Amino acid sequence: MEALMTLHGFKQRLFSSTPRQLFWRVGLSFLSGLLVAAAFPPVNAWPLGVVGWIFLLKALWGGKVKCTSRAVFWLGFLHGVVSFGLSLHWLVRLFSSAAPVLIAIAALFPALFCLLEYESRGLTRNPLLKALLVAMLWTGVEFYRSELFFLRLSWITPGLALGPTSITPILGVYGGTFFVIFACALFSWQESRVWGAVSLGILLVLGALQPRPRNAPQEAFRVASVQREGCSLDALIEASKEFVGEGADLVLWPEYAVHMDLRQGYPDQVGEKLGEIMTLSEELGAPILLGTITFVQSEEFDFYNTALLVDASGPKAEYHKMRPVHFFHDGTPGRKAKPIPVGEVSVGTPICFDGDFSLILRKMAAEGAELFAIPSCDLGSWGKIQHEQHALQLPMRAAETGRWIVSSASSGPSRIIDPEGFVIQEVPSMERGALIGDVELIQRKTPYVLVGWLFPWICFVGTILLLPFSYGLRRFSVHPARDEESGPSDKFSPTGRDG
Repeated sequence: MEALMTLHGFKQRLFSSTPRQLFWRVGLSFLSGLLVAAAFPPVNAWPLGVVGWIFLLKALWGGKVKCTSRAVFWLGFLHGVVSFGLSLHWLVRLFSSAAPVLIAIAALFPALFCLLEYESRGLTRNPLLKALLVAMLWTGVEFYRSELFFLRLSWITPGLALGPTSITPILGVYGGTFFVIFACALFSWQESRVWGAVSLGILLVLGALQPRPRNAPQEAFRVASVQREGCSLDALIEASKEFVGEGADLVLWPEYAVHMDLRQGYPDQVGEKLGEIMTLSEELGAPILLGTITFVQSEEFDFYNTALLVDASGPKAEYHKMRPVHFFHDGTPGRKAKPIPVGEVSVGTPICFDGDFSLILRKMAAEGAELFAIPSCDLGSWGKIQHEQHALQLPMRAAETGRWIVSSASSGPSRIIDPEGFVIQEVPSMERGALIGDVELIQRKTPYVLVGWLFPWICFVGTILLLPFSYGLRRFSVHPARDEESGPSDKFSPTGRDG
């Protein structure tokens, strides 16, 4: 009996809730995570990724008896464990027993948001300003998780669930995230529920509107892509010969297509493999952009993961991958996000994981990239769900930068994507194949490339600056009762009563 009393006291200190309220808070947080996970492959019910965050906010704000700071932290953590655990379960294939640790680390970020939101309560009573504040906090935390945190966990976000919309070329994927959370927060308050419903409706319409595929003009740049995994150089050459006579301006091979430094000894001597690629380029009448490695001279066993451009005369230009995959021997990070010249055309050549981050492709577009050609490597053993989730990233990058994207993935999907994020051609995952198509060379810069990229930085800096201010307000407020105020005034329990 004494142990039960102690446990009950701990629960009261942690949640300050009746058992019934505790059940509903935990249930709503779990439901929120479940809906968010269902927004992504394999379920792919993307509208759930727009409305799913409502239930997390209701878990934090509903009821007469208020949560403690520890309670909101654990409610956010539960949401993260469910949403990341169900959607990213394929991490077990890559990291085995370490996968739960990665899921737990990812879940800390929704928990951090919940804690920050709790600390900022009392700053304003205006529903519109509250919703803006909540959206800023979430976007700031998400931006840190995706672009600045050393693990860079950029998957499973509200903006990614929404997909490319008219918001994307202005504010990028983080703009989509901001408006999703803003609309969910408005809907969670009784006094602003109508405006929240209207906002959610607009977002759902934007997400459902599929842009018409854009046809490249007749005077276009023709790119071919080969999809092969674990094959020999001879197999890649044979697959590429089907493009002879097709008028390709560039042929693209996957990341790590040749897992050796092709330029060892060059230009004094031309190695056998490099010679074969140069001969193929001459037959095709087009340069070949392929994934390979470049040894770092200062380190005997270190290398750069490289996108190398080779034509009939030899290697012409290269780019080094800036975001190697964590916990893999994926090379030393490159330092320059600059496009390479392919004849008179400026081509951005980010490699695989680089495409998961807005900032790298934005920099390349700002530096003059007219299109993107992306070698990639997602191993077939990682599973189809991993491939489908990873494929959500590049349409966002296309819409952000307003550029065509051509990708060559080892086991797919290899794609041609237009500047609105519409997939024009695709070789499906887990298949061997090739594609060829015309793309438009675009020089104009989207609002996102020019200034919109600053938006998530503003949210992040705003979140940082808000911390000491909100903490001081809560600590020194002469109205402690207001400090414990929850968000919406309406209740979430079936009867509207506590327990």
